[in-house]
Amino acid sequence: MTTTSTVLVGAISGAIAGSATSGMLTYTVRGIRAGLDRVWQFIKTDHASLTGGPWPYRCPPEPTTEDLWVQVICAPSRALRVRHFDPARAITFVRASYPDRFTGRPSYTSTRDGVQFFLTPGPTPNGFTRVCSNGRLDLVVPITPDQAADGARRIVDVVDLLNPIADVARAASRSDYPAIFGARRTWRARRFDWVIGISVSSSSPTAGRVNSWDDLRFPGREPARQAERLYPFCPATGYAADELRGRREAQPLETMLRAVLVDLLEHNGYNNITGPVDDIIDQWRTRRPVQSAAARTE
Repeated sequence: MTTTSTVLVGAISGAIAGSATSGMLTYTVRGIRAGLDRVWQFIKTDHASLTGGPWPYRCPPEPTTEDLWVQVICAPSRALRVRHFDPARAITFVRASYPDRFTGRPSYTSTRDGVQFFLTPGPTPNGFTRVCSNGRLDLVVPITPDQAADGARRIVDVVDLLNPIADVARAASRSDYPAIFGARRTWRARRFDWVIGISVSSSSPTAGRVNSWDDLRFPGREPARQAERLYPFCPATGYAADELRGRREAQPLETMLRAVLVDLLEHNGYNNITGPVDDIIDQWRTRRPVQSAAARTE
């Protein structure tokens, strides 16, 4: 073979090898991009479950009685791929998650919408819970304020406001929660969107709409307040909304409770709240109810 032929054969072979390498690289890049796109579609948060679903919610809640209402809403940050909503599993889940509250029959069940329980029967229920077919959990719990000595102010124990939040957090972490929606295994590393609201006005049969609460009772140090008479306030997005969107299930519960307390107190004119918040959390740890073995699913 002549020198010219050798050079020509080498050039052709190099071009073929380069073309093959370039082609392989192109397909590799495309494969990586496709894989990353599938991963992103799996992990991205769309927040659709919070605002979607069969039952719209309003924050703050509007009680139909004289009680204050604590509203807790928890929804997956990424829409679930619901295979099949199982009302029977949802009913069992509610009774196990809130054993001291919802023991009777549900007020409504549907494979399309979900399951709803009223805390008290009748046309104007005083509190309820829902397991929505899109994965959202709703809990509204009434708290009866105490009357101050002057009879003009309604006082609420601030520690009592935390228990409904903790109840829903424990419910969302139960291993039987995914099975309601047809999941074949326990979800891991899931994120949730939360809305936590407290009513600002309640319904009195004699006085019409009244403040749900006028002041809070603290277990230890008491924060100063900017004014003696302030109307209660709750944002339409709930307390600590920025901190509670896309919250990881594995994050400590007390971190969420602390964020809600800080936002609640700051929005309602309380100052120097660091020490009082520490005391509230300490007292909550002491008071929180211990779940029975039947109420836990590990």
